[in-house]
Amino acid sequence: MRLGKVYISTKYVVDLDDKSMVDEAKTCMFEDITNAVKYDELINWIKVKEDNSLSEADIPEFLKDEGEDKIEDETVDVIASGYEWECPHCETLNNEIELTETVMCSNCYKHFNITDFHHAYGNH
Repeated sequence: MRLGKVYISTKYVVDLDDKSMVDEAKTCMFEDITNAVKYDELINWIKVKEDNSLSEADIPEFLKDEGEDKIEDETVDVIASGYEWECPHCETLNNEIELTETVMCSNCYKHFNITDFHHAYGNH
């Protein structure tokens, strides 16, 4: 395993005894970073460098962790259960476990034919 650092590289050389120069450099640095983010250029500041002085223990846990974003090799079957509909008579939100040809409102007890149903899909 080769270890290294991913870092943002930007710097100004200043006279540390000149407080106004240091403050101006800090202000400029802030403005540079703000503009880099604003104009989507920050990626250009990110550098990668091999560093043999590092050990595996230096790697942050959140990078080691496979995390919730890792997609497992196994697959799952998804069973949809539950449908929502609003009663056109009393505007009650009703929930059904399964659909038949008709539904009955849990509030006003009126029966309605089902004309169409849709599945909800998340963002992929």
